[in-house]
Amino acid sequence: MNWKKITVSTEKTGLTAEDIATILMNTGASGTVEEDSSVSTWIEQPREHEFLDLLVRTLSMAADRDQSEILAAITLDDEPDRDWSQWWKRDLTIVEVGRFRVVPSWMDYEPGPQDIVIHMDPGMAFGTALHPTTRLCMRAIENLPEPPARVLDMGTGSGILAIAVKLLHPSARVSGWDTDPLALEEAHLNCERNGVTMELVHPRDGETFDLVLANISPPVLKDMARHLEAWTAPGGRLVLSGIPGPQSNEVSAAFGLTPEYTLEEEGWRLLVYRKEDDL
Repeated sequence: MNWKKITVSTEKTGLTAEDIATILMNTGASGTVEEDSSVSTWIEQPREHEFLDLLVRTLSMAADRDQSEILAAITLDDEPDRDWSQWWKRDLTIVEVGRFRVVPSWMDYEPGPQDIVIHMDPGMAFGTALHPTTRLCMRAIENLPEPPARVLDMGTGSGILAIAVKLLHPSARVSGWDTDPLALEEAHLNCERNGVTMELVHPRDGETFDLVLANISPPVLKDMARHLEAWTAPGGRLVLSGIPGPQSNEVSAAFGLTPEYTLEEEGWRLLVYRKEDDL
């Protein structure tokens, strides 16, 4: 059986790897792999024609770009048949982000005294610390000046950020939400894998959190700006990621807050806001 490798660029679409992976899965992919600034999947030939047509239309709507621009962000390559159950593991390794160590479940790892180990598999949801936007969030989590009591991970994907918070601050009450049901299932499994719990529920009206994490594409961040600010408690912090550097000013302008600081990695930017205390 022959396969077609379909690769979508994060830079050319302006979408995060998590967003692209979610779209690929919803379009009918059985799995995805992050590779540098792109996300790939493999589709049996000749099914790729139908798949590609739906993919382009969906990406165009999500990125708010013409279909011609989306086509320019996609590359196609012929691939031979192989043992996919083992092949996808070939490039995965232990990822170090500050004190965090993200370890694939099949690997042995002897942690150091300060290491915080997160056991993750790519699965069918997204976020394994391989992408800069995820690593930036993990750096911001470790940089928190005080432990948060309530945490919201909006667009939780694989749950890696919620798990990182819970392992670093076990007493925190952590909630996560994603519009993709597959991501919620994977987040639940990854929480079990790491021995932590989080509430997989959409925040209620009037509910606030000491820390709000949102690693989502710029169009969604702008659309959700009012809600993300409302969910951030006075004195709390709002962390935005998934933002290509050139789009950071546009995203920040959608929020009525001034960034406390920013972080950058490989052309991606993270914005951290502190919401003023009520007078």
